Amino acid sequence: MSISIIDKQAVPTGETSIASDSWVTVLSRLAKVQIARIVERRRVRRDVEALLSMDDRTLADIGLRRCEVEYAARYGRRPVDPAADNGRQR
Repeated sequence: MSISIIDKQAVPTGETSIASDSWVTVLSRLAKVQIARIVERRRVRRDVEALLSMDDRTLADIGLRRCEVEYAARYGRRPVDPAADNGRQR
């Protein structure tokens, strides 16, 4: 394993140093992360609005109550609680 000098730090050849990333690369990564967060928030908001536009009976048919809509849009279905099942077989 040979050692090369990058930005005055010894880094094994074939590995990149964090300090060796250019500022353009760092900024583009930050931009991608921020864009992904914005896209996710817009998706959640759109899904919440769609679910809240349904009536209570339709929400009950898909197993949701109005208070659970945002959680379902953000994280998916809630875990099944065996105690709340009242002994029903699925």
